[in-house]
Amino acid sequence: MLATIAGLILLIVASKMLTPSRVVRVAHGNKPLQDASRKAQAELPTFIDALKHRTDGQRFFVRGNFKTTGGPEYLWVKDVAFDGTDFHGTLDESPMLYRKAKRGDPVTMKRNEVYDWAIKEGSSVKGAYTTKIVGSGG
Repeated sequence: MLATIAGLILLIVASKMLTPSRVVRVAHGNKPLQDASRKAQAELPTFIDALKHRTDGQRFFVRGNFKTTGGPEYLWVKDVAFDGTDFHGTLDESPMLYRKAKRGDPVTMKRNEVYDWAIKEGSSVKGAYTTKIVGSGG
């Protein structure tokens, strides 16, 4: 029963890089959030191309789907690199449920584990589709 209840809730943690850090609980099957993540996945090649041709002042982030016994926890990763197969970076948040890493630890994720991405340059942010939905109350 507890596993079923936990499976119905997604934890979304918005990092300080885009919004004040907070935990947001979202019902499983939230369509606007799923659509935002699908958009991020569809546009992932654009992110990878920008990462390959990065310019000074740009900061790259991916939001990963970190699996836990209580369901997925979505966490931002900073200082991102892509080796053609995997994304590598540094966990930019303190996990609530994920116990295999802590903030500041190096992490690796597959392309299909990327839930969202963001490119920050000055006050401009590209991507961050799920953060925009969570911030709007979606």
